[in-house]
Amino acid sequence: MKKLGSANAEEISTFCGQCHRTWAEIAGQGLLGITNVRFQPYRLTNSKCFDVDDKRISCVGCHNPHQELDRNDADYDAKCQTCHAGGKPAAKACKVSKTDCVSCHMPKVEIPGSHYRFTDHQIRVARANDRYPN
Repeated sequence: MKKLGSANAEEISTFCGQCHRTWAEIAGQGLLGITNVRFQPYRLTNSKCFDVDDKRISCVGCHNPHQELDRNDADYDAKCQTCHAGGKPAAKACKVSKTDCVSCHMPKVEIPGSHYRFTDHQIRVARANDRYPN
């Protein structure tokens, strides 16, 4: 594998998927439903905005693998704005807010019985009582 800095979004997802599972691995297992929320590369790849050639929508576009995970949702707002502040043509600005983006677009989901809430990396407009997207 080449350096992550020169990899495209799909290659980065495959690299991170070595530990967090790849899209192909989960899709091949047919693992549908809420239990696949744990597999971030799979969920991210399912986002409508995922583009293999755009590293802004990759694991390292938001996370530094050399630092501890930042658990403060508001710290990700600037990363969301790299696409939604006029960068990517298809990325419309949110009509509701420009802060705390991940609370609506990457909701936390609890797998029944796990007693832990995982951030769903399938970026979307998530509405209360919506069916969980496979």
